[in-house]
Amino acid sequence: MCVIVQSCHCHVSRLGFARRLAAKQPMNIATFASCCIDTALAVGANDSVQWVARFSDGTAVRLRAINAGDTDLEREFIMGLSAETRRLRFFGTIKEPTPAFLRQLTDIDHWHDVAFVALADLGGAEHAVGIARYSLSSDGTSCECAVAVADNWHRRGLASALMRHLIDIARARGIRTMHSVELASNYAMQRLADNLGFLPIADPDDGRQVLHCLQL
Repeated sequence: MCVIVQSCHCHVSRLGFARRLAAKQPMNIATFASCCIDTALAVGANDSVQWVARFSDGTAVRLRAINAGDTDLEREFIMGLSAETRRLRFFGTIKEPTPAFLRQLTDIDHWHDVAFVALADLGGAEHAVGIARYSLSSDGTSCECAVAVADNWHRRGLASALMRHLIDIARARGIRTMHSVELASNYAMQRLADNLGFLPIADPDDGRQVLHCLQL
């Protein structure tokens, strides 16, 4: 285990801090399903990259970068998650995300912090159904990632689609390792991480948590 930790150079970044911040205030990681059958890439600026992902059940989502104007979108997404999904995503209970926390999640530079939202047309209006993000470590060689999907969008392959784009961005920017910190009871994330090639490592600081590390 020690050899894996050294080779991955996993550093806890600002996402870990965000989880702790959220836990002090008063998204389940989607189960992987290989059913994304078409993904079209449209390359733009760092904050205007967009994709369309289509799934085998006929549904489609638009993926784009999160920006500072998405605080209401982020709030709606978090509030729409079940209590268990919020607990798994934020390691604690969030009854109502504060404006400061929402700004932290949306007002990002698209370099040190990268985040994508999946938008689905529901009743004639677009709503967030999944969000994935990473935060770069201080030395610029590794990043911590996180992903959450709306409960009724589990098992469609959306988390995998979001994560694969996040991995591609990190790899293209020369980041060497990506890791996530998850509760050991989050079996859905364990399956997703395993399918994406992450290695599980016991958290040396907290036995309730597991690190998943990917060499890019």
